[in-house]
Amino acid sequence: EGGSPPRRSHASLRDLEDRCDLGGTRSARVKQSDRAPSADRPQTKTRHPEIGDRPIGAGIPSRRDNMTALSTTSLSPAGEAALETLVSCLPADLSRVAKLREVHAACSAAGVVDARSATAETSAGDDDDGAGDVARLHSLFDAAVRHGASSLVCHYVDEVCGRDDFSSPDGVEAYLRDGEMVAEWAVAATRRAEAVLASASASAASNA
Repeated sequence: EGGSPPRRSHASLRDLEDRCDLGGTRSARVKQSDRAPSADRPQTKTRHPEIGDRPIGAGIPSRRDNMTALSTTSLSPAGEAALETLVSCLPADLSRVAKLREVHAACSAAGVVDARSATAETSAGDDDDGAGDVARLHSLFDAAVRHGASSLVCHYVDEVCGRDDFSSPDGVEAYLRDGEMVAEWAVAATRRAEAVLASASASAASNA
């Protein structure tokens, strides 16, 4: 049922933006600010690019991230088309239940969403309380990162979760637009990655 949207956690959003700072622009600004200004150098402020430096609603750039080389999963032509559909979606559209389900269904059918993922399978009961739709969006985040389009998550944080004026009377959509939802995904994804690394490390040690 609809309800008042949960309060956004601005601390979580700031942490997520820092994690998504793939180009290191934030750390670069910190290093520059630590240096003492030169007396004979004019004091001008240089604006560095930010994650959201594009018109809101312009869609995620279709060019893949530099992470593409890290992707270990090849896609069929249908999968490539479904992935292109995903990354070309407006971030705001992915926070709308009807569009989210449509994109998730297309990506699942084309093999973009990992069938082994805990968030890939949802049940009718999950949709009653919105858990199924949260799982769908989480699985699309997983797919975007796995296939070299991690900027989708960054833009979602910036353009959806970071807007105080962008909410919904629907309780499920309100939570989909809350920074806590992305923080929940980030924590789970980090733990899965750590488990994979630990397993690989243990396997290498046993074979040594």
